[in-house]
Amino acid sequence: MLGDKYRVTAHGRLFAVIRGLCRGKALFDKISGMLINGIGAFIPAILPFLIA
Repeated sequence: MLGDKYRVTAHGRLFAVIRGLCRGKALFDKISGMLINGIGAFIPAILPFLIA
């Protein structure tokens, strides 16, 4: 049985944590990558997403 005794997450909980980490980091990575390549790539790719 999974539980806090051995610090093992319950079934189905780990996927939610991994999904939350991936989703939270993607926007920052996309914006920083676009800014490195130039503002010309940033405006058409990110601005419509932020407005919607």
